[in-house]
Amino acid sequence: MVAEALDIHRETYFAILMDRTSNSPIMVACSQGGMDIEELAKRCPSEIIKEPIDITVGVTEDQASRFATALGFNLHTRLYEETSKQIQKLYKMFTALDCVQVSHMEINVLMYR
Repeated sequence: MVAEALDIHRETYFAILMDRTSNSPIMVACSQGGMDIEELAKRCPSEIIKEPIDITVGVTEDQASRFATALGFNLHTRLYEETSKQIQKLYKMFTALDCVQVSHMEINVLMYR
């Protein structure tokens, strides 16, 4: 794949995973995302935030807002608003594509410039 090189301002990590223990989707995020998320999870597990998603409701605006804040975006800024919307859209795609069968959908690296 050939793509335009971007000047990256920062990297974060966001995923929706199927938690096999609870048999429901969960959101996982880290403000220090990037290519080494597994290594970061080993070194600093407290940096990784997780929250279950109620499948009868989906990702609420409140949940999306909390995750946008946890990813380090300032309230009511353009990036905060865009990130909140993208989190909700990702869950809609997760359910529309029946990703519960494939275990997860992630944005790695979620970048902003």
